[in-house]
Amino acid sequence: MIITGHSARIGKHLHAAWPNAIGMSRSNGWNISETSRIVEAAAQHDIFINCAHGQGFQQTTLMMALFDAYRNSDKLFITIGTDAAYSSKWAVVYEQYPIEKSALHAAIEHLQNLSHRCRITLIEPNDIKDFSLDKISNAVQFVIDNPDVEIKNIRFQGRQNG
Repeated sequence: MIITGHSARIGKHLHAAWPNAIGMSRSNGWNISETSRIVEAAAQHDIFINCAHGQGFQQTTLMMALFDAYRNSDKLFITIGTDAAYSSKWAVVYEQYPIEKSALHAAIEHLQNLSHRCRITLIEPNDIKDFSLDKISNAVQFVIDNPDVEIKNIRFQGRQNG
């Protein structure tokens, strides 16, 4: 298993849940902008969890490259998105962030509708400040444990506090 963005937030939590996974973050010399390097490393692993956002559309570019390389394999690709694709509240991160996440979600849906053998799942947590990270690791485990079920998307709906 490979987990990108393993040194912060969701990726860090997932790496703690699967400590034998290979973590890929800038902190240990990996950058998701190095698409071909990561695609090559993914050849040795059956599960790839794409948590790192990077800059601009790097998360989308990486997922599309992984799909192109391994679409006829038995690999599992899980991409961590966010509800930012559906809400302008995330523009406080920076103005283009919701657009980048919308592109990621559209790309994943497009890939899921192409001919392929690999499994592709998008997990969309809501605002992680008020969100249990255990829910994400439980969702990842559910996808891993159900290889005969096509799970295209898991979207968490948040509750408004107050």
